[in-house]
Amino acid sequence: PTIARAAITVDGSLTVEAGTVVKFDVIAGNSAGVSVRDGGTVRAEGTADSPIVFTSLRDDTIAGDTNNDGQASQPAVGDWQGITANNRASISLRQVQASFSGGLIYDNASDGATPTISVQDSTFRGGQILIDTAYRGGSVVIEGNQLSEVGRVRLGPRWSETSRMGGGIDIRGVSELTVRGNSVSGVRAERDYQGFAITVHGPLIPDRLTGNTGTDNQHNAMLVSGDLLGDVTLPTTGLPWQPWEN
Repeated sequence: PTIARAAITVDGSLTVEAGTVVKFDVIAGNSAGVSVRDGGTVRAEGTADSPIVFTSLRDDTIAGDTNNDGQASQPAVGDWQGITANNRASISLRQVQASFSGGLIYDNASDGATPTISVQDSTFRGGQILIDTAYRGGSVVIEGNQLSEVGRVRLGPRWSETSRMGGGIDIRGVSELTVRGNSVSGVRAERDYQGFAITVHGPLIPDRLTGNTGTDNQHNAMLVSGDLLGDVTLPTTGLPWQPWEN
């Protein structure tokens, strides 16, 4: 396997081939991970037979005891930072297995800079998918993924801890979005009115928001807000929709 002992910063293009295993170390309390800067591109596309694996260096179930410590250390959610990005980042993940990370976090810090993000047919053990553009732009597809052991979700830097939001999959301010066919479990939050399986704030096109399921979350529902651009019948199949309440 490839061992990453520090953050991988992407200013240009990073391509990860099918079948690649990357293990991330924990150094002095700070996790390694992948940081995609303005204009950076990450393309990690595995196959069903040769998935790409991102995991903790402490995970002996993948490629053996890479850190050569026997049973002295055990992997845990948050061992590595996950994938973080902002501004004009472009990310494409398919058939990726990510374990013990902070998930995928996109936070747009620049007016008018929008992302292109696609995550399909992948699994995340620990961590959420949080994409917050703040400026109503970008294209995001989150489809056919399984998130488990999500844990306590983050709200993002622009939001009060009292905000009624926070989801295992949490998409905000995106102008073109698809969140379809995902399974989410284990979401927790600081307050009872937070911690949804999925949270979507943006244009609501019903056939792009179907087939999602959730178990063992603080709320097994999809919190929605935005303009309804199509016909929907309530109750919805899969996760029930819950309108945003201020």
